[in-house]
Amino acid sequence: MYYLSECFVELCIQDAHEHQETHLPKMDDEKEESRSSEDATPPSDFGHAVMKKLELTDHDRQFYMTRRWVPVNEDEFPKSEHKLPDGKVKVRRLTKKHLDLFPWVAVNQIEGYAGAWCSFCVLFQVMDKVGGHTQFSGSGNQRVGKLVSEPLTNFKDLTGNKGGALSSHASTMYHQQNVGRAAEFMRRATNPKEQIKNQMDTLRMQEVKQNREALEHIINAVKFLAIQNLPFRGHRDDGVLINESNQINESSVRFDECPSNDGNFRQLLRFSMTSGNEALKKHLMKAGKRTQYTSKTIQNALLSDMGSLVKESILEDVKKSPC
Repeated sequence: MYYLSECFVELCIQDAHEHQETHLPKMDDEKEESRSSEDATPPSDFGHAVMKKLELTDHDRQFYMTRRWVPVNEDEFPKSEHKLPDGKVKVRRLTKKHLDLFPWVAVNQIEGYAGAWCSFCVLFQVMDKVGGHTQFSGSGNQRVGKLVSEPLTNFKDLTGNKGGALSSHASTMYHQQNVGRAAEFMRRATNPKEQIKNQMDTLRMQEVKQNREALEHIINAVKFLAIQNLPFRGHRDDGVLINESNQINESSVRFDECPSNDGNFRQLLRFSMTSGNEALKKHLMKAGKRTQYTSKTIQNALLSDMGSLVKESILEDVKKSPC
């Protein structure tokens, strides 16, 4: 299951490389100037993510998942030296093969943080308060150390089921949980329809469209009565148009159930709903008292606007007519 999740993350990262344009994280001018020449590492170095830790934004996470710096030359890979019994010193390195086998491994060059890190656990760690102490969510009794809270700097034994640093980390519960979080994050990041902001924007646009459609029917009712020179109001013309017992899924709304004559305008709207105008029906059932657009104030405002349009049309005709 978690192997498939890691594969999914890798596919999302490859897709992001091919189809998305990701900008480098912005740095404050003061911070930019304060960086020494010795610490002049590129913003894509994973060390910047390690230093931010719990202050990471979603933009940061996506950036360091898809655009972090990756060593290319052999001397760019971190190494460790080990003294053999015969006195000789043997050098062990992290290699490209390790990065291919464990795609979550990130390399950092910043002094004090240099070494190998688990990108998933750094970017998607969740902290819990347990007994007054803070620990990684899902870690239980498992010790969180190398690759997560501190860099891995000993590269003598990296793979293998017994003692391999990378293999052992990949089997921990908290790492597997972060693999799932990373997979879900990349799924949403690479699919715009899944993003919360876009979902909210879509719902907002649907709401605007529905309101405009309902308002169009209300305007048509005002226009019809004005053209036919019919009175708008009856004995009462305020309050809700639909009884509270009526639901959206009912087949009709009886326009002859009103307790008193409330005028042609409101009866015309009821007639429109009984004739199958579902857009107007849903609007009047869902809208609040102040957002139905059916009050006498709205009626007068619409009549005033229509009168202005008629005057403008007459003036245009007069200007065009020969004297």
